[in-house]
Amino acid sequence: MARTDVNIVNIALSRLGITDAITALTETTNVQAVQANLIYAETRDALLREFPWRFAIKHVTLSETLYDIDQTEFNHHYQYPDDCLRVLRVYDVTTERSTITPKVQYEVYSVGTATDDSVKLIATNLADASADYIARITDPDFFDSTFVDCLAWRLAAELAVPLTRGFDKRDELYKVYMSTLESARAIDMSEGHKRIVTRRNKYVGAR
Repeated sequence: MARTDVNIVNIALSRLGITDAITALTETTNVQAVQANLIYAETRDALLREFPWRFAIKHVTLSETLYDIDQTEFNHHYQYPDDCLRVLRVYDVTTERSTITPKVQYEVYSVGTATDDSVKLIATNLADASADYIARITDPDFFDSTFVDCLAWRLAAELAVPLTRGFDKRDELYKVYMSTLESARAIDMSEGHKRIVTRRNKYVGAR
């Protein structure tokens, strides 16, 4: 059976001692569904950001932009990936092939456009730069089982107060969550990892 957001929320509810399962996060008459829907996406993204889960790491060649930027510190400005939650590393061919990777300076910042919309950019002095980053993964079928376990515990802790008024229960569940997270991190870091770089067209999104 495919893993779903609803499955994960129901695991969290069961850890709270709530046995009435929800059938959809969009239910408007079910208090459990309403409260879970308020926090699910934000809690998922926060957990993704906390640690470079291997299933959520992407490696891309960055697309350089041509926005007019009033700064001279960096020579190159790249489009911030749409699904990026946190940039882990920016590099080029030289740093990628180095035995000891030197620290490469870069900044992430926002600039205004002609329509006054804010655009987030990655600025660096590297030409033809690539990046490793944590992506916003929304399909639960891609989640690692240890991530699901952590997410369910964290959701249970977050839902403890609004659903049960249990402040002590919340603190107890957070302790279990932190312990589970430490174990998940150790497992995730022990696995092998192969970098696969996704090539993108240069100057995409430039004006």
